[in-house]
Amino acid sequence: METDDLECCPELNVEKWDHKTVVWENKKFIRETIPTFFHIPFYPMIGKKMMKLHTAALKSEATIPVLFGWR
Repeated sequence: METDDLECCPELNVEKWDHKTVVWENKKFIRETIPTFFHIPFYPMIGKKMMKLHTAALKSEATIPVLFGWR
């Protein structure tokens, strides 16, 4: 099997991002933390925290990125 022509990750095109400024004024931001054990997220909490964040985003009318096909 040849892997010479297969590319794992495309090369980053920095020209697209160079000299670009992101303005965060008047944008809503929701923050949450997840407990970890040796830097590994405590698995049962992930779903609960995601639902908490989703509910908070809906209440604040923030823009929600589509994750895992649910909104």
